[in-house]
Amino acid sequence: MTRSLLLVPALALLLGSVQASPEVVGLGIASVSVETGVRFDLLAEPDATDPVLTVELVEDPSVHSITLASEAPEWFRPETLWLDYWLLTFRVVGETDAALEVVVDAESGRTLWLRRQPAVVFKPWAQFLVEDVTGFSRLAPASTPLRVSPDPGASVVPYSGSEYHGWECLAVAEVRGEWARVRLSDLCAFGDTEPVDGWVRWRDQDELLIGYGMAC
Repeated sequence: MTRSLLLVPALALLLGSVQASPEVVGLGIASVSVETGVRFDLLAEPDATDPVLTVELVEDPSVHSITLASEAPEWFRPETLWLDYWLLTFRVVGETDAALEVVVDAESGRTLWLRRQPAVVFKPWAQFLVEDVTGFSRLAPASTPLRVSPDPGASVVPYSGSEYHGWECLAVAEVRGEWARVRLSDLCAFGDTEPVDGWVRWRDQDELLIGYGMAC
C-alpha cells in the first residue's frame, strides 16, 4: 500500500531534510503506529477529558493511501510527520504513568499530553538512537570531533565526514550519557569507504548536537 501525507507539510527528520528542534532535548521519542483506524487525543493536561485535538489515521480509497481524517491546525508540527515512510513521532519532554508530554509544534516548542496506548511506543533517547536512527550528522563537526573514548580530553579520531545526500553517514552503536559510539551507517557502507569507530557527544544538557534521520 502506498502511503502519502496529503495535508500538513512535513517537518520530518529524514535524511536530507532540515531538522526543526524545540529548545528542550527531552526524554526521548514517542512513535505512533501509522495504520488505518489509529486515533489519539492531545490533551492540555494528562488527566483532561476534553482533547485539544483528536488525530485519526484513515485510508483514502481514491489513492489507496493512509492520511489524516481531517485537516490539522497550523500548529500541529510533530517531530516527524511523514506518512509515506510510516513515520509519525513526537519528542517527549515529560511523563506520568498514564500520559506523555510531547512537543506538538517543533517550531515553537508547544507541548500537549498524549495518553499511553498500544499504538504509541515511547523510547528514551539512548534506545531510540540505537534502534531507530539510520544515520545522523553533527551540527557543528569542528566543535564535536569524534574521539577514541567518551571523554572530552580523549584523542581525536580522524574523520572527514563521508556524506550521503548532505549527511555524514554516522550511525549509533552505543550510548553512554551524552556520548554515542558511532560507526559508518549502512547507507554508506559500500565500495572502498573507510570504516569509522569513535565517540561523539550527541547532546549538551538541553542542546541537541546532531541532526538525525529515520529513513533513507
